[in-house]
Amino acid sequence: MYPLAWAMVEGENNKSRQWFISELKKSVPHDNGTGWTVISDEHQSIVRAMGIELPNTEHRHCAKHIYANWNKSFKGEEMKLLFWRCAKTYNEADFNDGITEMEKVNPVTTEAFKLANPHLFCQAYVKVDTKCNVKLSNMAETFNNYIMHARSKHLIDMLDDI
Repeated sequence: MYPLAWAMVEGENNKSRQWFISELKKSVPHDNGTGWTVISDEHQSIVRAMGIELPNTEHRHCAKHIYANWNKSFKGEEMKLLFWRCAKTYNEADFNDGITEMEKVNPVTTEAFKLANPHLFCQAYVKVDTKCNVKLSNMAETFNNYIMHARSKHLIDMLDDI
């Protein structure tokens, strides 16, 4: 994994996300995203832009972001282990075993887990033709943390720091 591109935009919105992806398409060979995997948070502007600009891309949601939202309602070490057991399984049978175990502990957690759409973040459902088993957007988070201090500066100073 490596960063392909980054940009300075007016904000995280539909217009800037779609512009960024359309510019990325100009620089990188693609077949409407066939064979690509993009992992992001659940921000709707990203989901929308990907659907318009790269409709054949496998667009996954970061399991860590989903866990953080899910964990607000379902706390504890047991819930954490059950979440990650389901997220990391490599096949549907093991995934279903994890769901059954989760349901025994707390059926409400299982329903909330299913509402998060496991097909978008669980290993058991990733496409095998892209050869990507990543479930987290850690690389983007690392880059964002790296430039956090610079982002508060004026444009030229910020770009110089980055």
